[in-house]
Amino acid sequence: MKLKYLKQVLKILSEIKGRDFMNMRYKVNVEHIVLRK
Repeated sequence: MKLKYLKQVLKILSEIKGRDFMNMRYKVNVEHIVLRK
C-alpha cells in the first residue's frame, strides 16, 4: 500500500517537473513524510 502511494507521489513529481531545484526539495520532504508513516 505504501509502495502504491509512493508511485503516485513520483508520478505527480514528474508531472510538476520543470523547476528541478524546487522539485528536489519537495521530493525530499515527501520522502521524510513517507518514512515517518
